Amino acid sequence: MPERIPSSEITSVKDYYSHPVVAQTVSKFLGYEGENIPSLTNTDEDNILNIKGGYKCEYLAYQNIGVKARKGKPSATTIKAEKLPTVLQANPVTEVFQSIWQTDAPGQEETESDERRPARTLMVIDIEHYHKRLPGKVLSDQMGVFEVIEPTYEVLSRQLDNYGIDHMVVMTGRGYHFITQIPHTSEVMDDLMRLGQFIEPSVRDRQRAVPSSSKRDRPVPLAAQQAHKGSAFLSHYLITESINKIRQRSDISVEMSDIGNEGVALDMTPFLIRNVDNGITGIPGSIYAKPLVNRDYYGHDVVDRTRILTRVVRRENDSLPGLIASRQNFTLGVENLSRSGGVIPDGSRGIKNLIGAYDTSGLRTLHRALDEERGDPPSKWHRTYRNYDAIAGNDEVLNYALERANDAMLNPEVLNYVLNTLFDKWGGRNDIRVAGHVRTFLRSVYEDPKFHWGNEFIRHYSAEQHATGWTAIMLGQRFEAE
Repeated sequence: MPERIPSSEITSVKDYYSHPVVAQTVSKFLGYEGENIPSLTNTDEDNILNIKGGYKCEYLAYQNIGVKARKGKPSATTIKAEKLPTVLQANPVTEVFQSIWQTDAPGQEETESDERRPARTLMVIDIEHYHKRLPGKVLSDQMGVFEVIEPTYEVLSRQLDNYGIDHMVVMTGRGYHFITQIPHTSEVMDDLMRLGQFIEPSVRDRQRAVPSSSKRDRPVPLAAQQAHKGSAFLSHYLITESINKIRQRSDISVEMSDIGNEGVALDMTPFLIRNVDNGITGIPGSIYAKPLVNRDYYGHDVVDRTRILTRVVRRENDSLPGLIASRQNFTLGVENLSRSGGVIPDGSRGIKNLIGAYDTSGLRTLHRALDEERGDPPSKWHRTYRNYDAIAGNDEVLNYALERANDAMLNPEVLNYVLNTLFDKWGGRNDIRVAGHVRTFLRSVYEDPKFHWGNEFIRHYSAEQHATGWTAIMLGQRFEAE
């Protein structure tokens, strides 16, 4: 049981992170199953060993003012989990994330590296409010923002419940994360690996290598990437099933990305574009430091007027006013966490039902097409995909996009038009495999040196991966349920 919350009010971030209820929530969320919950701020050797041996995430990431000063921009840096107490001792005003990549399941020491299964696979659906003209609105009008995204929360909650998927809902700075897990002992892990069995060569090349500058200290097992990709496909399907139901109830735009001035983004980019080893997700109990490290974006005056926020857990009967109050008050936040327990539910039973629906869906045919149709080889690109004049013809938007590819072809609104237009132009309505050519066309643009991409596709993901993810997101809209 969580320890009793003290009657005295918690007024500092340091005291908040030192509280045993916060430690329990964070530890359970990170997969800790032991009796002696490690402290988040105690740097004693025994405590560090508890953390090192107990958490299931492969690494943690954090951001604070110090990281921004070192890197010269708002950013996160990665650490092994046992380093967290040292980080929080040095600067408690720190936001913490866990890696989507989880440690290997126990008992696989003699198993080939590629075949080692993760201790669990996380399935995450990320919804966020955005307002391009007034990004600080999410701080200055917290109740108003969460009221307008309430239909999104309600529809997705109902969809997950309809499939019987046990899940946790975490209130983030701008929306919610719906999170469930599939343990390595579940037969559903085999299903995830089957759905995600094809991994792009550029991804495997990166994951087998261990660069000196990398956060990784070992290769990424193929099984971990396959299970991650399978779970991303299922999240994508759940969103395409839900998005039009949400639109029918929403007073603002609901999109797959931040298209337009204001709306709700059902954001698949961290999961369809990023690998298992470079994706992260927020932790309930962590403070929300993004406004503090990016004052220019949110607005200095708005940030200065806003209490430090924490990530709290939403349960079925929680009220919006209560949740918003809890994330702005450390004592109320601890009370919220004490009721949640922190354990990510096992969603295997319901995910099995979801897989049955997805396997026979139109979206599954799109995902298969992107896996199976690799498009023209690079040796032919100069005659096919890079014949830009012929591809654009008299279409003004295509001409604009191909003349100014960097940065037009990184803009979701432009990508939406380009990818769907080319899919129709090349006959995709009669042959879904054309999607593979559309993706490889986009890849060829991203790898064209004339556009001076610099390091855009060097560190976190390849051009091939970026192209595949965005093609899936944009063409996936054709399979949205009515």
